[in-house]
Amino acid sequence: MELVCRLLEVSRSGYYEWLGRKPSLRRQQDQELKRRLLSLHQRYPALGLDSLYHMLKAHHSCSREKIHRLMKAVGILLYAQKAYKATTNSRHRHPIVPNLLKRQFSLLH
Repeated sequence: MELVCRLLEVSRSGYYEWLGRKPSLRRQQDQELKRRLLSLHQRYPALGLDSLYHMLKAHHSCSREKIHRLMKAVGILLYAQKAYKATTNSRHRHPIVPNLLKRQFSLLH
């Protein structure tokens, strides 16, 4: 341990003091929010950031950005999936329009 402390340029007593330190109030609150996020996500897996934020802000003092950060930290950030939309109807009964401009397109030009 002495070598590691020397490489990191910290005293051994400082390292052991840091090691025995209790988590800060913010860290404790973040851990509680993470546990709550995970339990809500397990119960309601389809909910996204805004829904989870509104559920949590009733009981916890938190911002939307904090919930976003914590969701990324625990790996439950969801992305909306866009539905497939067909953009071409190839089975229509409309006639093919004549080529009035008579343009000759080529791949090399």
